[in-house]
Formats: sequence, C-alpha cells, structure tokens
Amino acid sequence: MTQIRLVCCHNWSLNLPDETGSAPRLLRLRSGYEEFYTMRVIIGILLGVILTVGGAYLYDSHNAVTAANAANVERPMVNWDVVGNNWNRLTERARAEWVRLAG
Repeated sequence: MTQIRLVCCHNWSLNLPDETGSAPRLLRLRSGYEEFYTMRVIIGILLGVILTVGGAYLYDSHNAVTAANAANVERPMVNWDVVGNNWNRLTERARAEWVRLAG
C-alpha cells in the first residue's frame, strides 16, 4: 500500500490513502510548533508541581521554627508524615512491580 504524503508550507504533514481507496494507517496533522508547544506545556506542569510542593515545604518549615519559639502552635499546611508514608508505599510498589516484570 502506498500513501500520498502532502507537505504544506508550515511543515504540516497529512498522510492520505492511495488511489486504491484503502485507508491510511496513520492520519495526523502535526507541525513543529505544536510539538514545541506540547513540550512547553509538559515542562510548565512539572515546574508548577515542583514550585507548589517546594512552596508548601518552605511555608511549613518556616512555621515550624516560629512555632517552636512561640507559645501558639499552628498546624502545618501539609501532613508530611502522611506524604512520606504514601511515597514509601509508592516506591515499594513500583520496585515490586519492576521485579515482577523483569524477573
């Protein structure tokens, strides 16, 4: 099966069926800009998660120091014990799955 590939002036490619009328295996419209935009979105999401968790950690660690010096005790924004336990369970499960799949 041969496919006709059209390339536009914006580096878009569209795979079309050949003259026999069979459907193409892959029909997509992509450009270099769309790939770049998608990568920027992924990096933006990761950066946002890192800034959010880092900001919460800094806020909680600062309030823990001031609470140790003062009489009033303020609850932390994040229960870091629960986060640590969940992270440990996640890594243990990932290791167990890796051993199961690799072995």
